[in-house]
Amino acid sequence: MSRRTALLGTGALGAVAVAGAIGVELEVLPGRWQLYHRLGLDGADGVVPDVEPGRMAMGGLGALHLARLLRPVRVAGVAAISAALWRDPDEAQPGAFASQADFEAVHPFGRQDELDGMAIRIDCGEGDPFYAANRDYVDGFDTRPEGGFERGDHDLGYWRRMAPAQLEFLGGLLAERG
Repeated sequence: MSRRTALLGTGALGAVAVAGAIGVELEVLPGRWQLYHRLGLDGADGVVPDVEPGRMAMGGLGALHLARLLRPVRVAGVAAISAALWRDPDEAQPGAFASQADFEAVHPFGRQDELDGMAIRIDCGEGDPFYAANRDYVDGFDTRPEGGFERGDHDLGYWRRMAPAQLEFLGGLLAERG
């Protein structure tokens, strides 16, 4: 499939942005088989992978995970703000992952090379509880992603401040594809 999109992950907006970018109406989100079918993640037999949209809607983590699944053939770029990254499932908020296997399925560390060939932007505030993990994740790329780290917390004020730069980044990618 030659159609490529851009993924933005910011809190619950992550799943909505993915759905909007691929032309899925918001009311389709509860029907994950439809979303997965549009994303091309269902198998030839129509079986949907065992990943719930709530897991993908963890904002930046969900966008990074979807980008890895869809690969550069389908994704021109991915942007994440304050990605909820943990190195160990025991550090995660209770209920964030159903099991160790669930955590391992979306855990992005050591998989940065799976995003080779797509544009990446990652932003995180230095006062954000996920700052250290985001910094370590960015340090794991051969080519440093766009974005960066500056004053800010894990809050709406920081996200609003970063949103224009993230949207400009993704808008530029979409404009390039014509």
